[in-house]
Amino acid sequence: MPQRQALSVVNGAAGDVRKRRVLVAEDSPDNRMVISAFLRREPYEIDFAENGEIAIDRFRAQAYDLVLMDIQMPKMDGLAATRSIRQWEDDHTMGHTPIIALTASVLEDDVRAALAAGCDLHLGKPIKKLNLIEAMRNATPLSRAHTSVTAHGSRTNGAAEAAPAKPQTLPVT
Repeated sequence: MPQRQALSVVNGAAGDVRKRRVLVAEDSPDNRMVISAFLRREPYEIDFAENGEIAIDRFRAQAYDLVLMDIQMPKMDGLAATRSIRQWEDDHTMGHTPIIALTASVLEDDVRAALAAGCDLHLGKPIKKLNLIEAMRNATPLSRAHTSVTAHGSRTNGAAEAAPAKPQTLPVT
């Protein structure tokens, strides 16, 4: 059974509740717990995947507004999973879903490898709460909150409405 944690906030005077669906691919139970705690009061509904294979299966089964992808995982690493997700998006005329790489390595070659695989951002571990939230907000502004629609028989999400952001690395502070 998928691990899911519904997180939401009320935004603005109109009381408009907007959730963004996030897939977190992370093999470490401790890191999943930290990410969950960081996002407890943020407007996200989170699904967890313990490895790249599970992440791909969940991504194919459900529209997500954002993916947080650990790079070093068992069975299938985050680079292979990201490439597979990007290929699946292309094959199914899906919009571009932002993927943020999460990795302990901040070596230039590793950052380049994550971006070349299709990640949009790179965050070094240990993850700082404010850096994570800022990266997620930049990748999925409220105006692009998840709205699943059908276009020519294909599932798309709110992220499909905007051009993908230029890949970047956020500083580790």
